[in-house]
Formats: sequence, structure tokens, C-alpha cells
Amino acid sequence: MYVQRDPFQPYVVNKQGYAGKPLIKTGPKVVDLLVKVTGIIWEEKDPMAVVSYGGRQQIIGLGDKLFSRKVTKISKKSVWLKGRKKTLIIDVGKGKRL
Repeated sequence: MYVQRDPFQPYVVNKQGYAGKPLIKTGPKVVDLLVKVTGIIWEEKDPMAVVSYGGRQQIIGLGDKLFSRKVTKISKKSVWLKGRKKTLIIDVGKGKRL
């Protein structure tokens, strides 16, 4: 659960400090984000991939989640991300919008 507060005000732990402030039950949604596979770290038993998005880079492996999509397969040339409705295949050096 996330609480919206002013980051420049002191942090108050008790419930009275949040009286009248809106509570958000889920985190912010990622909409139209470009995810690019920048590299593959190939090892037969445990392949990994380097992905970049929003100015950040992250190393992912099989079974990891990336924005609610599960990494189901990593080959020498691409990464498979399975979502609720479809599976995205992103090739090395290319990107796709989520």
C-alpha cells in the first residue's frame, strides 16, 4: 500500500498523521514503456538478459518478473515475456512497448 505525502514534511508514523490524506492501494501503473534488450549473458543452464527501460538497466533471469510479465525463455538472440493475454518476444538490440 502506498501513501501520498509531501516528501519535504517530516515522516509521521501514527495514523493521525495521515488523517484526510488519500490512500492508494496499488502502485503506479506503467503505461507505454519502451523495454529494450541490450544484451544476453548466455549460460546453458542459467541464461540472463540485460534490459533497459526508463533510463535504467536491469539484469533478469528465467522466472523473474518485469512489469507483471514473467520471463519464460531466454535464447542467444531474444527474451520471451509472458503476460496475461500474450507473450512478447524482444530481440537483442530492439525494444517493444509494454
